[in-house]
Amino acid sequence: MTAAASPPFNSFKVGDIVILDNKTSGLVSFIDLELGTLSVLVCKSSVHRSKDVNVVITRATLERGGTTLQPVTVPVDKA
Repeated sequence: MTAAASPPFNSFKVGDIVILDNKTSGLVSFIDLELGTLSVLVCKSSVHRSKDVNVVITRATLERGGTTLQPVTVPVDKA
């Protein structure tokens, strides 16, 4: 089974919920379009911010398919 291609790098925005490599969910926490990097927060520490776990992904890695990043659509309750 092949993984779906990731959307274009510039389609992500801070606050997006994503699935990294079809395994781990995270929150896009930082994007630098000039440097072509984005950071995904995959584990938030309850003790101290320095203990948070972030994965940094480059535009080149995403475009080569070395990493997949899929947006998650969160259902909205219209009640």
